[in-house]
Amino acid sequence: MVAGNKGKATTAQVVNGQVLVLKTAKNYETITTYIAWDKIQSLSIKQSWWLARRNQRAHLAVVVRTDTGTKVLTARYLPMEEVKAIFDWYQSLG
Repeated sequence: MVAGNKGKATTAQVVNGQVLVLKTAKNYETITTYIAWDKIQSLSIKQSWWLARRNQRAHLAVVVRTDTGTKVLTARYLPMEEVKAIFDWYQSLG
């Protein structure tokens, strides 16, 4: 995968105001994860100086509650507007 295509291969969106859908690509495989809002324990935004200045992108880390503990899922190189919209959606639920 070419670094310039990462933003297109990785997406995050809210469906029906209840479910966060993360789509990531790894080794020529697309993985789609559906997360109900009540299973999300936290969201965090990570952005390097280079991502902020160069192309307004960020990484969204989602901590999800599972039966045996927690798992961290990361959607990388998302447009900052998209990350802020998801973060605002999550804050409005709690």
